[in-house]
Order: sequence, then C-alpha cells, then structure tokens
Amino acid sequence: MRAITLLLLLLATSGFVFLDNHLANKPVTVKLEDFPFTVGEWRGTPYTVEDRVKDILETEYILSRDYSSPQGEHVYLSLVYYPDNKIGFHNPESCNTGVGMKVLDERIVPITVTLAGGKQEQIDLNRLVLGYAEPVRVIYYFYLSGDRMTGKYSTFRWEMLQQQMQFKRPSGAQVQLHVPVRGSVDATRDVATRYMNSLAPALTSFF
Repeated sequence: MRAITLLLLLLATSGFVFLDNHLANKPVTVKLEDFPFTVGEWRGTPYTVEDRVKDILETEYILSRDYSSPQGEHVYLSLVYYPDNKIGFHNPESCNTGVGMKVLDERIVPITVTLAGGKQEQIDLNRLVLGYAEPVRVIYYFYLSGDRMTGKYSTFRWEMLQQQMQFKRPSGAQVQLHVPVRGSVDATRDVATRYMNSLAPALTSFF
C-alpha cells in the first residue's frame, strides 16, 4: 500500500513538472504599455523603468506611471507582472526605504471597490507609511492573479496554483500605489479608494 501511494505521488509530481514546462513554453501576449492611460477621471504619465530594475526583479513586465486627478491629486502606480509561477517579488518595505527614509507604520487597510457590472468587493490592502521624522508618502499594495485581488501573499499563490491545476498558464502581479502625504496619512486612504474604484475594473479587464 505504501509503495502504491509513493508511486501515485511520483506520478502526480511528474505531471505537474511536465505541465509547468509546457505552460512556460507558451508565448506571452500581455503588453503592459497597452494598459489604459485613462482610468476613470485619472490620467497617467509614463515613467521609464531602468534595465537594472528589470534585472533585479527578473522580469521585463514592469509598469510605472503617475496618475493625476482633476483635483491635482497624484497616485504613482507600480505594477510588476510575472507571466508564470516563477515569482521574484521584492519586499516593498526594503525596496522603498533608504537615505534616511523608514517605515513609520504598517497595517492592513480594507477598502471597498465597485467592479464591472456593479459588483462590490472588499480588498484588504497592505499599507506602509514611509518618512523621516514625519510621514512623507504612503504605499498601498496588493496582489493580482486572474480577476482576484488580495493583500495576502498566501492567497495569491493559491490562486496561481489553482490556475495551473486547471491547465491554465499561471500569472500574477504585485500592484503598488504610492500616495504623497498632504495633510494627514488618513487622507491618503480616501485618495487610494477613489483611485482603486477606477483602477480595479481596468486591471481585471486587462489581464
């Protein structure tokens, strides 16, 4: 009985290895540069991503834009996409500190967004408050796989595994929203929520 169980496990493992190699050889069709420059009332301005950043993150698929509202608010969007399950995300806490900048506060912030068709969904965003003695900017970040957005990395990886089990090419992205602090940290939540209500439907439609 033990030998049969071991044989079944080996066959299952071999199947997943074959499937992973098969899916990895499929061509990548996503073009991040085609992501809308206009999402809702927000208008985007592109930033060039340096080659060294692509080398560090081990992916060519990085989107960096500054989206501004008619009220003069800014949200800097950073989207790092991986077209397979070989993820190389770097911790936002370490990537965005330096030259005296440090993490002043870290917590989970739930927000509610309205998706296409009027469906509402709560997303638990990770929130980092960065600054020196006082807050300078706030980063809200989450993970995207398929049409699922979550702040939990474990949930994100499970979504990717489910894609693979369904014979689909697994893919995923880390999405960061950088919001400058103007007044108070709490005020950035309102800016991020309004931006997310425009961004979320665009993300789920694009990928």
